[in-house]
Amino acid sequence: MGWRIDFRALRRNAQQLLDTYNFPIRAGDRVEDLGFAQRQMVEIVKSLASGARVLIMDEPTSSLTVREEDRLFNIIRSLKAKGIGIIYISHRMAEIFKISDRINVIKDGRLLPTQKSSSTDIHRIAELMSRNGTMTSANPGTETVIRQSDSPALRISGLQTARKLRGGIDLTIAKGEILGLAGLVGSGRSTIAKALFGLLPDAVGTVEVDGRPMRLRSPSRAIAAGIGFVPEDRRGEGLVVDHSIAANIALPRLKHLRVGGGHFPMILPNHANQLFESMRRQLRIVCRAGGQSARELSGGNQQKVVVAKWLATDARLLILDEPTSGVDVNAKAEMRLIIRDAAARGMGVLLIASEMEELSRVADRIITMVDGTLGRTLPSGASEADLRAALQVDLEAMRYQAA
Repeated sequence: MGWRIDFRALRRNAQQLLDTYNFPIRAGDRVEDLGFAQRQMVEIVKSLASGARVLIMDEPTSSLTVREEDRLFNIIRSLKAKGIGIIYISHRMAEIFKISDRINVIKDGRLLPTQKSSSTDIHRIAELMSRNGTMTSANPGTETVIRQSDSPALRISGLQTARKLRGGIDLTIAKGEILGLAGLVGSGRSTIAKALFGLLPDAVGTVEVDGRPMRLRSPSRAIAAGIGFVPEDRRGEGLVVDHSIAANIALPRLKHLRVGGGHFPMILPNHANQLFESMRRQLRIVCRAGGQSARELSGGNQQKVVVAKWLATDARLLILDEPTSGVDVNAKAEMRLIIRDAAARGMGVLLIASEMEELSRVADRIITMVDGTLGRTLPSGASEADLRAALQVDLEAMRYQAA
């Protein structure tokens, strides 16, 4: 006869657990219909149902709105009051100080001495995270000069994909301008980036780079048009990690570095090494030599290598998808300087970031994005609170229209 599952008892027990922790979810709801925050509640209850006394949360707010974050923090406080231990992993310092009792910094694989949250501050933790114990200035030393001209760095009209960008995207980025896209994970920001770089075969629309039309659906055409792309997954999509640093930087310029014709052109090592040394000095890449494997570098230096290969091509448009994700405080500050310097050379920059602080500090103009649609535009210097509030309003407006 086999085993029979008592689904009534299953739902009853699940609802009791949900009610115990005041989670506003019905046990019969389908997970696919839940928001990100509610799905996290389901994961939490699933862990508690197995008798867990310690929960490990790894970057739990990366896909949440402001209100969903507050709801999650209230849940964490409730769990703590019931005797559940929480290990909370995040690179967002403000939220760590908001909910933690103790803080541990892990640097270079070592666990540093524990700090009490009430007796330390963000600056002290940032110093512990930095490689040399001192903070790199986070304030850009180079002003962005937006160059008014007849041909912007990028002009998009009616960019669409079958699934995410159904309504069409219209967008312009001036030469020397850093345009930030603010939105949650899944909002369509990365879809724009991948469509522009030719990675989506269903992308259609009109795209001009520096005044010249560009055909979509081909990375080689995008590179030839002057587009550089730093993807969110730098190890999986931005680097050949088992190749040398010099080889990675040289990849987009192989045609320019080769000598000899016919079917067997050669890449002279000294040409690639010269390019590496130039980028190493310019971006302050910390490594032993150009022959070192990219796999051996820190996250911040790996990201510099990905950026370096596009700066070496004299790209006209640089697309950066989460360029400071998963790097330490000093590396973030250095990346801001690199982005500013690229814009100061006249390059257009499309900056995608989930951390509102990054957009607020770096972008000249910020556009919100919700469910594949561009929203309102905020000026340079808009505070993190302003950005979060604008995104929340756009998200609620979108949900109201869909209802």
